[in-house]
Amino acid sequence: MESDTLKQRGKAFEDAFCRERDAQLLEALRKRLAAEDKKALLSKATGVAADAVLERLEACGIEVETLTAFSLYPMVAVAWADGVIHTNERGALLSAAEQNGLTSDDPNYELLKSWLDEEPDEQLHEAWSGYIKAVCAAIEPASVKSLKAEVMGKARHMAEAAGGILGIGNKVSSSEEVVLAKLERAFN
Repeated sequence: MESDTLKQRGKAFEDAFCRERDAQLLEALRKRLAAEDKKALLSKATGVAADAVLERLEACGIEVETLTAFSLYPMVAVAWADGVIHTNERGALLSAAEQNGLTSDDPNYELLKSWLDEEPDEQLHEAWSGYIKAVCAAIEPASVKSLKAEVMGKARHMAEAAGGILGIGNKVSSSEEVVLAKLERAFN
C-alpha cells in the first residue's frame, strides 16, 4: 500500500511538473507569436521585408504606433549634432511633430520627447539607416530621389534652425554637416 501511495505522489508530482512546463511552453509560444505579429505589422506598415532590418527596428522600440516619430529621426539627429538641443530646435521638432498630426497623448509624441530629453544612441541611427536602405531597394529610383529630397530637406531645415549668430554667418555648423552627410549616405 505504501508503494501505491508513493506511486500516486510521484504521478501527481509529475503531472504538476508537466502542467507547469506546458504553461511555460504555451506562454513562450504566445510571446513568439506576438513578436511575429508585431514584425508582420511593422513589415506591412514600412514595406520592409528584411528580417534583420525589422529586428533592428524592434530593438530600438520602433513599432507601427511609433513610425511617425521614427520618420522625424533625421531632424532629431541633426538637432543633437552639437551635443545639445537648443530651444529653437526643440520648437522646430515639436512643430514638425504637430504638422505630422502628433498630439501629447500619442506614443509617437512621447517617443519624440524622449529623444529630445536624451540623445538617441548609434543603434537608432543604424536602425533608421537600415530602414531607409530597405525602402529605397523596394521603390523605383524616382521615388528614392523624392524621398531623399524630402528627408534631407527637413534635416537641412533643422540644421538651419539654430545656425548663425543673429542670422549672420554660416547657418549650418560643421558638426551638423557631418550628421547630414551621415544621413545622406543611407540613401546610397
